[in-house]
Parts: sequence; C-alpha cells; structure tokens
Amino acid sequence: MGAAESLALGVFGFSPIEDAILRHPSIIGIALLALAPLALSPARASEPPQHVLELPVTGGGDGKPFVETYDDGSIVVWTSFFHSPASSVGVGRANVSGRLTREKIKYTDMIYVVNGSGTIVDDQGGTSYPVKRGDFVLLPRGLDIEGRDFTDYIHFSAAFETQPNAPVHGTPKVQILHPETLNFSEFEKQGKSLRHLYYTGEGNVQVRVWESVEPDQTMDFFVSPWSELAFIVSGTGSLTTRNGEITPLKAGHAYLIPKGLELKVESHDLRKLAVVFDQAPDAKGSAKKSE
Repeated sequence: MGAAESLALGVFGFSPIEDAILRHPSIIGIALLALAPLALSPARASEPPQHVLELPVTGGGDGKPFVETYDDGSIVVWTSFFHSPASSVGVGRANVSGRLTREKIKYTDMIYVVNGSGTIVDDQGGTSYPVKRGDFVLLPRGLDIEGRDFTDYIHFSAAFETQPNAPVHGTPKVQILHPETLNFSEFEKQGKSLRHLYYTGEGNVQVRVWESVEPDQTMDFFVSPWSELAFIVSGTGSLTTRNGEITPLKAGHAYLIPKGLELKVESHDLRKLAVVFDQAPDAKGSAKKSE
C-alpha cells in the first residue's frame, strides 16, 4: 500500500471516485489536487470553524500536508483547510512543481493562483492555458486536462461536484475568469448588493461575484446563511464577529466564512469572487449569468 492509501484509509470512508484514485495511483496527479481536501482531511475538518479563517500561503491546515513525488521530479503538496460533508466541498491549498498527469476530472474546481505560474492543457480541445499569480480559473467537471511547467506554483481552491452522480453541464471547458472587468450591466441588484453568477453546481454550490451598491457600506450583525470561500478581487473591508474579532479584507487574499457565523461587514469599493455552499437548495445567486 502506497503513502496515499495508508494516509487516506486511516481517515474515513471514500466515495467511488476517491476509492478509484487510491486503487490506481497512476491517476493521482490532477485528481488528488482537487480531491485531497476531501479525501485526506481528518474527521475534524467537517466541523466548521467558529471564526473567519484567512487562508495562509504557508503553514496552517487541518493536519499534516500530503506530499506526492514523481519519477520526473514533479512534486505536489496538498494542505486541507475545511471539508463540508453537506455540500461535498473541500477547501485547500496546492503547491505544485513540474507537471500533473492527464485526467478526465470528476469534480469541479475553482482556483485562485496566489504564486508562480504553469500551464493547463485541455487535451480534448488541444488548447493550452497559461496561468499565473492573480488568475481565477474554473475547471468544470468532465474536463480532460493535464498540467505542465508549474514553477513556484501555489493556488487556493474549492473542489465541489465530487458526488458520483453529479452531472456534466454542457461541453466542459477551461474558464479563465475576469471578475475585475465586469461592468454594472453584468450584475443584478439584490437589495444593497450587486451579484454576478458564473456557475451553479450540484447541491446549489455557486461561483459568483459580489459588491455593494454603495462604494462605502456597513452591514450590521447578521447570521451568515451559507458558507463561502471568498477571494478579494479589489477594494478593502473588514469582518467583525460578535466576540470582537476583526478580520481585515485585502485584495489578493482568501477567506473562509462558515455558515452560522454572526458578522458585521464593512466594505470600501470591495469586490469579491466567492464559492458559496451549504446554502438552501432554492437560494439564488443572480439572474445575470456568464455564458
């Protein structure tokens, strides 16, 4: 039994996807890059944090990082921060050097590149997508891809639609998102908020962009009706909990906000891209949706 099997099997049961990965180590590359936050986390990762968590570029995590090395010198390190059993969402960090094995992925992955560069190759379409620090990349379930030339590469990600029966939506393609370029007409106004929907997945997991109607806005204490992994695109702000803990919001940083946390929000020209999960099945993000 290899390192991946011995580590993962000591944690908890697996979906058919995860079990297939463990029984066939040759497909570990890309698959574990997204599924590691789900399959390699200790049981306590299912317990939502009772505070806002700023994802760190180094350190942190639910337990010991998982390291996979390859014959060609490629190295992948996975660090898990959170796993939601209700939505089958895993939040983690990946450090990659070298390449990732070709794989038809059975999940959807929302990635924010925080350091370095690399290339994602759509093997079905034959298109290469260079990615670098600051890029937002959506990899829908069903893509046939591989990764090449990763150098000093780190990304934060939320992996979802890992359920075996999750559907493939249309023809999957690599999507490099540009939330910073959205204009007012591409948002839907909902109360004091503007929202733009990029993607809705199984379990009503949504990838969407938010900003306030007014440039400077304060929202008094409320209980978060969902969990979200928020990537700050631009602007500044802060989150304050009932116990007085203040988390500054800064562009280029990522924050995990658990469902049920009571918060006060201040925003100043703030725009964020968020993966929203653990929300009600009938909750809606926006009618303004990217094609």
